[in-house]
Amino acid sequence: MSKYDELRMAVSSLVTAEDIYWEKLYDAYFNFQANFREFLGLTNEKAVDSKGKTVPILMTGLYDPSSKQIIPTAPPALPKEDRKLCFQFLLNLCSYETDDIQIRKLINVKVRRHGDEYYFEFEGFPSEIKCYEIDGNVDMTPLFEAVHSALITKLNVRN
Repeated sequence: MSKYDELRMAVSSLVTAEDIYWEKLYDAYFNFQANFREFLGLTNEKAVDSKGKTVPILMTGLYDPSSKQIIPTAPPALPKEDRKLCFQFLLNLCSYETDDIQIRKLINVKVRRHGDEYYFEFEGFPSEIKCYEIDGNVDMTPLFEAVHSALITKLNVRN
């Protein structure tokens, strides 16, 4: 094997490793919404926006500031920052008495991985949250618990 062929093989290995790295992050993003809906106990719940339009309680993708909506986005089209995949989710929160949206919570998420460890950053949380891939699926329960806890803390009534 020539020295150049050795370089080519090294490039092939690098390209394969990079493809696997990003594909696993894409899979985590792809499963995020369904897993978070399950964690929250949502089935087909909808909320009503200020224009009377029925919208989903949870949406993931990229936020469009002009329309003030989340645009569903294919994983390869999401922005990357260093070794992190970036996306947003919007949680439309209603009071117990009505389906009208009272609070719209937009949260920026960044995720990176190292082996079977996935590190999530989300806005307003001081450190990364570590989740693990188990049998090919990322268990995002620690992330969802942290988001839920942070939201409950912010929403608690202060006297």
